[in-house]
Amino acid sequence: MTEQNIEDPAYICNLILVFNAASNCPVMLSLFDDYTQKHYSYLKDTFPHLVPQLKNHQMSIRRKFLNQVLERVAAAEHRNPKARQNILETSIQDLKQLSAIEPKLSAAANCAALYIQCQLLLAKIISNKNWLNPSLLSPLQSSSLKSSLEKGLNSEEVICLRQLRLRALSLQLMVLIRSNTSALGPCEAFLEQADSLQRFQEDQGLTPDSFTSALFRDLDSLEDPKPGTVARVLQPLLQSCPCPSLRLNVDSPEGLERVKQASAVIHEPAADSESVHKFTAGLVLGITMDAEIENVENIKNVKVKVQLILPRLADFRQQGELQYRLYTSVLLSHSIWSESCHVEMSLVLDFSDTEASARNNQRNTGWLKIEDNTIELSKPVKVNISPKAAKKGI
Repeated sequence: MTEQNIEDPAYICNLILVFNAASNCPVMLSLFDDYTQKHYSYLKDTFPHLVPQLKNHQMSIRRKFLNQVLERVAAAEHRNPKARQNILETSIQDLKQLSAIEPKLSAAANCAALYIQCQLLLAKIISNKNWLNPSLLSPLQSSSLKSSLEKGLNSEEVICLRQLRLRALSLQLMVLIRSNTSALGPCEAFLEQADSLQRFQEDQGLTPDSFTSALFRDLDSLEDPKPGTVARVLQPLLQSCPCPSLRLNVDSPEGLERVKQASAVIHEPAADSESVHKFTAGLVLGITMDAEIENVENIKNVKVKVQLILPRLADFRQQGELQYRLYTSVLLSHSIWSESCHVEMSLVLDFSDTEASARNNQRNTGWLKIEDNTIELSKPVKVNISPKAAKKGI
């Protein structure tokens, strides 16, 4: 249908009638063409006394679009690998664009994009002949960790993300065992994760996916679950059980706006500050940091990223549910520089103390970086510092 002339009085009258009807029948909103939505905005500004406020008229369409992307990904499970890969890559881009234009759906869209990214990485890893190549696991570790930390998800959505996380940990454990490195600690940590997920699934009365269900069954049958026997259980399951698609409950009363993302905003030091912090080389410089943190359950995991500095718990002040204000001093020191230089500072969540992959000495394995166990909470700010030589006589 071609776009109608917005200057036509008969067309304007019809639109006003339609918009008034839509205010009492929200299902009509999803039927509007793009130009009808554009004309609504124009008429709402021109005749505010005649055109009602259609709350979420754009939101309804964008929510429907997100659901269509997830349905497209689910339908791709039965396509050939190449076609499925193209669909997953396109879906990730669509969700990232949705996240950019709709702040209220940003967390849900990012969560879905990260999940699909993990699906894509898992498929690539398993289809590779050298599928236990350590270099392939670093992006999977980072993406699966980020996707599992969204807030406001219901129990069905949470178990999907936790099952995905368990798959990523399974691959990490397999690589560690094959690298001839001691895997007793990571194996125990993995078994704890599996046991925790099983208890959650039973408490919530949820049905696990094929991989998780078979894993629980096979682990229960092991008399002595050592790394070697656990690896023999994991490898055939990872190769035979594809990762299921994520389903978000679009029709919940709160909508997808209920999904929240951990984040932080650094107020001080200012991102655009040009002032230079001078100090004597070898001594300590204190940089004041003032930041707001939201949707973080355990502030003990919050660190300042210069070289992962842990703030004192007393520096966090709770302002509301899952909302904190951090006011601390970041101590820096360095030898002499010839001229001033920028140092980046940001806030991150650090899970290296809790991740199964970190229970082993990473210096010996070398297949995961510190960044793979951290999640950025804020954009980095640059601080201009200038370590100078000590003055004579001091």
